[in-house]
Amino acid sequence: APLTQQTTAPEQTITFDDAIRIALRQNTTLQQANNSAALSSATVRQQRLSFLPDLRLSTSTGQNYGRTFSTEEGRILNQTTNSVNAGVSSSMTLFNGLSNVANLKSAQLTENAGERNVQRAEQTVAFTVASNFLALVQNQEQLRVRQENLTAQQAQEAQIKAYVDAGSRPISDLYQQQATVASARTDLVNAQRAFELSKVDIIQALNLDPRGNYAFTPPALDTTSNKSITFNLDSLLTRALAQRSDLDAQEALVSAAEQSVKAAKGGRWPALSLSAGYNSAYNSATNLGFYDQLDQRRGGSISVGLSLPLFDRGSVDLATQRAEVAEDNAR
Repeated sequence: APLTQQTTAPEQTITFDDAIRIALRQNTTLQQANNSAALSSATVRQQRLSFLPDLRLSTSTGQNYGRTFSTEEGRILNQTTNSVNAGVSSSMTLFNGLSNVANLKSAQLTENAGERNVQRAEQTVAFTVASNFLALVQNQEQLRVRQENLTAQQAQEAQIKAYVDAGSRPISDLYQQQATVASARTDLVNAQRAFELSKVDIIQALNLDPRGNYAFTPPALDTTSNKSITFNLDSLLTRALAQRSDLDAQEALVSAAEQSVKAAKGGRWPALSLSAGYNSAYNSATNLGFYDQLDQRRGGSISVGLSLPLFDRGSVDLATQRAEVAEDNAR
């Protein structure tokens, strides 16, 4: 069966700067780092909002059948009655062993680590693209050298063949040169393969369509600058420890793990909460109108609750143990 002819896609030229911009926009690892940072920011907002009181509106309706006692009538009624209850309520935590404070600090440190990880991912993407372009330039030059070497060897083969035909050189010299040409042709094929693979590496790093046709243009070398910079091992280590964003992220995660341990230990302390509510009700057993009943039965309440953990089936101890293990892993 005949093969289906595929049309060649138009060639797209990508410079080094274009590759950096594409990678920062399309690299999967960088996108995941940005998503993780966004989740950390959402967690910070959630922990901040946990300090505020909530507000709930509740309503319910029901129908009672048979004998019921009416508090309004002061007697037992044997009839079907309808009731409606509505109200608003609010509550907030006044003290819970400073667990909410520790959780907020942990979330903020995790958010800081996420931002540092995004910076490191951007640096890694740029370094990967630069390395791929460097490999591309190297393989391109190797391909050019192998092509020139093959051309020179082929020219020498033609010259030796002329000498052999003239009888001035033995046939063994021609065979030897033909072997050299074959070896040069193999080197050229390997150089072509390495050059194509270097293009594939760039396509993979940029998440480009592998069916596309791309031409990568390396950056021009600056040959005008004669300034040389000398580094030594100690200065490089000091600079790396001071500027590596991934190290900063790990330090922030260690601090976040410490705050998580404090939050878990806060469960051993008493919890103090404040609650408030305002509601009203209606019942069809009373002859008063709907709005009159709502006006007569409206009322509010304020309460302060104290909860002292006596036995929690070891949940606080287990949570503390897990947090301490996570802290040790972070370290």
